[in-house]
Amino acid sequence: MVVKTKRVLVIGLMLVLFSYAIFVLAPKTANADSVGTSSPSNTASALTSAASIPVGISPYGVAINPSTNTIYVANFDSNTVSVISGTTNTVTATIPVENQPVSIAVNPSTNTVYVANDGSNTVSVINGATNTVSATIPVGSEPQGVAVNPSTNTIYVTNNRSNTVSVINGATNTVVATISVGTGPYAIAVNPPTNTIYVANQNSNTVSVINGTTNTVSATIPVGIDPSAVAINPSTNTLYAAIAVSKTVSIINGTTNTVTATILVGTYPSAVAINPSTNTIYVANGRSNTVSVINAPLPPTGLTATAVSSSQINLSWNTPSSNGGSAITGYMIERSVDNGTTWSIIVSNTDSTSTTYSDTGLHKKTTYTYRIHAINDLGISLPSNIVSATTLKNNHLQHHK
Repeated sequence: MVVKTKRVLVIGLMLVLFSYAIFVLAPKTANADSVGTSSPSNTASALTSAASIPVGISPYGVAINPSTNTIYVANFDSNTVSVISGTTNTVTATIPVENQPVSIAVNPSTNTVYVANDGSNTVSVINGATNTVSATIPVGSEPQGVAVNPSTNTIYVTNNRSNTVSVINGATNTVVATISVGTGPYAIAVNPPTNTIYVANQNSNTVSVINGTTNTVSATIPVGIDPSAVAINPSTNTLYAAIAVSKTVSIINGTTNTVTATILVGTYPSAVAINPSTNTIYVANGRSNTVSVINAPLPPTGLTATAVSSSQINLSWNTPSSNGGSAITGYMIERSVDNGTTWSIIVSNTDSTSTTYSDTGLHKKTTYTYRIHAINDLGISLPSNIVSATTLKNNHLQHHK
């Protein structure tokens, strides 16, 4: 495998507390292959946050319940969790937890909050309706990261000194499995549609891939030195791992569990987040005081499907209007037989820049639905427009847009 190295746009970081409306980045003037560390003259100036909210001492972790518009902050040195109303930007409750709460996650489906307590080797379970601790769950040594799969009501906790991940049943608040991973597991992310969990192992320079159905490690992916953060885009099944010492982000294909590209970013990237609506990735660079922006390719456009026989449908589409700065190398083709309710990948990667495809071996007088994703070194695009066509009973053509 050849790993390609690229650079991304780097912009000045302005931290705004809990205000989606005011989180402002410097105007983007180039795509992902542009390079530049912003100077004061290039960044937006004289901006203030919508609110500055006093919380506890050393706030580390933060999580949001979008269903209730409530924010939860883990205060490492206060041994508390601050509960903030997103409507009023005020602290509505302060909840005592155990020693050194370091990270926090929310299950919006159950309105339950999970807090990893580094100093007491426990997870505090908070009832979001009453703002009280409903359970305290012993886990491994020095729990660091916590993530939730709302689809299965399962919680995953990285135990940094134990080199394990604790699997917690959200219904019973008990540890149902302990999974050995790499050395120094730290950050963790969950892909609910595939029920797959990703663990960044800081000391073994790997990402462990866990099958959520079997609670076993299905793959171990070598990355750079000191992976410090991971984030998954469920829409494209693409993982982004921030590699602190290497000053890079590894882009990992969730289908093949392989690194498809290594992107140069700022100094000591320590956090990564994805906007799934725009398929844009943001990387916080802890020692260069910047945020790097990675633009995945835009979707293909103008997809059409034409039934040419009782067993064949021809597809045609246009290349994306933007490739994010990296040439398109192929396309992923998905098909549905239930009008787009569920999808199957019929071609994971065409490995071709061709914008046509013939789907053969189909059943006669059957309607098939299609969508296409573009692929390049920066990841996989969101899906194209959706089209359907019905195979013929005879040789008369049907054309659908």
